[in-house]
Amino acid sequence: MRRYVVLALFSIVLASLAVSALGAEPRQADVPVDQNLVVVVADPHAAVDCVVRRPDPNGPPHKFDTTGNLVHFVDDVLAMNPRPAAVLMLGDLVETPTPDAYAKAKSIFARLTDAGIPVHMTPGNHDSSKRFLDTFPELREKTVANGSIAYRVELPSVDFITYESTDPHQGYYGWIPEDMKGWLKEQIRKNPQKPVFIFAHHSIEFEKHFPDIADFPNVQGWLNGHWHQFREVKMPKYPTVPFLYAPSVGFMDSGSRPITGYLIMKILPDQYRFTLITNDRSDERNGKTITWKKKTGGE
Repeated sequence: MRRYVVLALFSIVLASLAVSALGAEPRQADVPVDQNLVVVVADPHAAVDCVVRRPDPNGPPHKFDTTGNLVHFVDDVLAMNPRPAAVLMLGDLVETPTPDAYAKAKSIFARLTDAGIPVHMTPGNHDSSKRFLDTFPELREKTVANGSIAYRVELPSVDFITYESTDPHQGYYGWIPEDMKGWLKEQIRKNPQKPVFIFAHHSIEFEKHFPDIADFPNVQGWLNGHWHQFREVKMPKYPTVPFLYAPSVGFMDSGSRPITGYLIMKILPDQYRFTLITNDRSDERNGKTITWKKKTGGE
C-alpha cells in the first residue's frame, strides 16, 4: 500500500512540473542565440487602456490596442529560433507617462528579460525621463554627466550607441545637446575599426547638430522611431550615413496605407539586412527588406 501511495505522489509531482514548464518562458540556454540577429522595435505607446486618437478632427475617434500589439510582439520574439542577441526599443514606450502605464510595459518586456533576451531601451518624447529611470533603475548606471540616459551596446560584430534625443525646447523634434556631442564622438572613436550604429527615438538634422558625422567611417547608419514609418532616408550632404525609420509596433493613425510592426536586423559579413514584420501578416509589405552595404575603412 505504501508503495502505491509513493508512486501516486510521484506522479502528481511530475504532472505539476509539466504544467509549470508549459506556463514558463523558456530560458535563453534552451534555444540557440544568433549573435548577428537583432530585433528593432519602436513606439509601443503602451497604455493601461486603449489609445484613442482622432486622425480627422471632424471624424470619429479611433481606438488602438497598443498594449495588445506589444504582447503579440513579445510572443513573436520568444518564438524565434534562433533567438536574437538583443532587442532595441527606440522610445515612446508609453502613450502617457503614468506609473501604471510604465508598470504595464515593464511587465510585458520582463517576459523577454526573464527568458534571457537583453532589451536595450531609450526614451522618446512621450516618455518621462524621471519615470523611465524610476521604472528601470538599472539604467541609472547608464547615465552621463548631464543626467541623461546614454550608453553603448556591444555585440561581437557591431556596436550600438544610444542617447536621449528629445529636444526639451521643442518637445517633438530631435537634437544632440552640446554636452552630449563630445560623448558621442568619444564612443564612436572608442573602436574605430568596429562598425557602429546610433539608435535614438528621433532622426536629427546632421548639418545643424552633427555636421562632421560623415568623418567617422565606422558609423554605419542611424536607427530611429518617432515617425511611425518604415523607410530609408538619406540627406543629400550625408549620403553615407542613412537613416532607417522603424515603424510603430503600437499604432498608426494617419496616411492612406498605415503600417505597424517591427524590424529584424540580420548582420551579414558585407551588409545589414532589415526585414519588416507587420502586425497584420496578410499585409503584402510583410517581409519587405532594406539592405545597407557595410562600410569599411575610408568609405
